[in-house]
Amino acid sequence: MVDLPKFNQQGCFELKGYDGKTYYLTQKVWETKTKYPERQFLKLNFDKIELTITYPNEVRRSTKKRDSKILYRLFDRITIREGITVPWPDGNPGYIAVVINETNCIVQTIYPTPKIKKGEKLWPK
Repeated sequence: MVDLPKFNQQGCFELKGYDGKTYYLTQKVWETKTKYPERQFLKLNFDKIELTITYPNEVRRSTKKRDSKILYRLFDRITIREGITVPWPDGNPGYIAVVINETNCIVQTIYPTPKIKKGEKLWPK
């Protein structure tokens, strides 16, 4: 059984971050990011999203939105169907990236990426 976010009455799921702050995944963002077939895998990998926020390998400031930071965590495998976990498509480990608005601590987007993007390194220093 896949663990999915349990949203509160305000439509938020709270996650304790690597830095002790509370981050919020809104139901609206979650539904927007997972409604397309090519993004359904996010539902199967929610545990990786939680781990990325709690224990990122690296955090960088976004070069596109200066009030946002991107949390990255490396994973060897990804779940593509319930009960089916495979290596990333290119055979190399890949990252889950979580973009968070630093002002209100709300998750803006989530995506897979083969590498960490440019931007000021915020953590670890």
